[in-house]
Amino acid sequence: MHLPQTHQIKDSNLTPLLGSCIISIQLKRVCLFLLSSTLCYTVNMKKICVKCNEEKDLDLFAKGKNYKDGRRGTCKRCHTDYVINYYNMNPDKKAEKVRMNSYYKPNWKRHNITEDRYKEMLDLYSGKCHSCNENDAYCIDHDHSCCPGGFSCGKCVRGILCSQCNTALGLLSDNKNKIQNLIKYIS
Repeated sequence: MHLPQTHQIKDSNLTPLLGSCIISIQLKRVCLFLLSSTLCYTVNMKKICVKCNEEKDLDLFAKGKNYKDGRRGTCKRCHTDYVINYYNMNPDKKAEKVRMNSYYKPNWKRHNITEDRYKEMLDLYSGKCHSCNENDAYCIDHDHSCCPGGFSCGKCVRGILCSQCNTALGLLSDNKNKIQNLIKYIS
């Protein structure tokens, strides 16, 4: 087995930025490995939040390409508080945000079924979950072995579930054996 040539370089110009480096030459490739903890001068930088006026670590500020230092002016906690307060004061904007987060398509369109079929499935259990018949149903359930992910072909749609039943079914990977074993366990 042929081992690559390895050379250790300690250059006084590179040491402050990179620390000690090892350059391995193998098959005309040069790999640079950093051995020091001084990887970047921004590691311990701090910033003052414009809302709470507290000095905090830079990683507590969200990234923002429109800002000089690449981080937002408000810390993540203050921004979260602002967003929650904004949507509580503006319920119409909250409804619009929910609509936008649903991939700009109604639930039934993402699963390639007609609006009539969707309403028919809802009416089947009077708008209640097809599994527990207790909670309001709004999650369209489909066979993930046919169409993995949040979209489906429409042929594999099984019904409409509440969020709890849909999550439970997903966590059990639609596996009948796991579901039966869980029923035996709780019995």
